[in-house]
Amino acid sequence: MIAIIDYGVGNLRSVQKAFERVGHTAAVTSNPKEIDNAKAVVLPGVGAFAKCMSNLNEYGLVDIIYKTIEKGKPFLGICLGMQLLFTEGEEFGIHKGLDIIKGKVKRFPDGMKADDAILKNSSHGLEQSYYKEVASFIAGCCRQPLCILCPLLLLCA
Repeated sequence: MIAIIDYGVGNLRSVQKAFERVGHTAAVTSNPKEIDNAKAVVLPGVGAFAKCMSNLNEYGLVDIIYKTIEKGKPFLGICLGMQLLFTEGEEFGIHKGLDIIKGKVKRFPDGMKADDAILKNSSHGLEQSYYKEVASFIAGCCRQPLCILCPLLLLCA
């Protein structure tokens, strides 16, 4: 079973249905034991960085996320769920993340739009009609930044 972490925010049912559509059993849960027993774990996310981190703490889920990743269990952060894995995020101020990936989640620089980044960095020739409502944050780590584009994740050159 794939555990989809429920911390009061996120596109939980959509994520569950997507896994079921491709033949996997998935359960939405906030129970640390169920998360620990899952074969893989997903941290979805919709909303603001600080509120999501607050909810993870309030629901008592931070320790099981660390434990899951330390075990080497497959772990997927979707959209804001991936951003929370970084050291900190700058949405509505500077807020501490889970610090699993060393780096910062920042807004795109002034003058750069997410639409431009998607079209410029797409190896699949995406047209604007294929996506909408893109949140514009860049997660910087190592030498190359990751562009976190909800709902897309693109590696920027």
